[in-house]
Amino acid sequence: MLLLYDGSSNPFDEAEHIHSFTINQLSDRLSASVSDGFDFERTEKVVLILSILGVGKFYDDPFADKVFQVSDSEIQRFLSGRGRTSDLYGRAWNLGLDWLKTAFDKTEFWEEFDKEDLNLVTVLLPAEEETFPLDHNSSAYQEASKAFDDLLDAMKTSNDIGSLSDEEAEQARKEVEELKQELDAESVNLPSFGDKARVVLSWIGKEAAGAAIGALATAALVALAKLLSIPF
Repeated sequence: MLLLYDGSSNPFDEAEHIHSFTINQLSDRLSASVSDGFDFERTEKVVLILSILGVGKFYDDPFADKVFQVSDSEIQRFLSGRGRTSDLYGRAWNLGLDWLKTAFDKTEFWEEFDKEDLNLVTVLLPAEEETFPLDHNSSAYQEASKAFDDLLDAMKTSNDIGSLSDEEAEQARKEVEELKQELDAESVNLPSFGDKARVVLSWIGKEAAGAAIGALATAALVALAKLLSIPF
């Protein structure tokens, strides 16, 4: 996976690919993806948080431009190992997903981000995972499973999708299908599964408020909260 590829390495080489960017280069690239823009300070902050989370290395040389270096394997491990759907910066980093770009194309989001100090990174560190067994015969499980089936049926057949674009609706459907596949198993991992479900379903409920799939997404979230006995 080559994200923000800068041409500094041959993508067909078998060796590890290391990509190097100055903060100004990243500012330009990220600003091209969200209308609110990434100035130097905002970009530097995102880079610092990524490096703290184990993605890439940040070099703050007082005699040279500040540089961020990242390898393909670091990006891949971050996106696959931390549950990219629920990880704020993992999702923001993967700028190829149009519906996620729109989620970060919000002035109020970045205004709040700019106010936060780097202590917010502690919130993003992965919590210890626990296996939660699923009783497929329980009424709570059957209610949650049916709620997901109803949502997926509507997402496949209904044009009532609120303010979602066709591309956003398709990506959202894929995310819900992934959640349903996990729910069909004998157990799920918490808190990652609950985090993913909350992010995806609440986003659909908000963006499609007043539409059929918006109401069904909210219903699925409520049923899942009841099943897992966790607050959403």
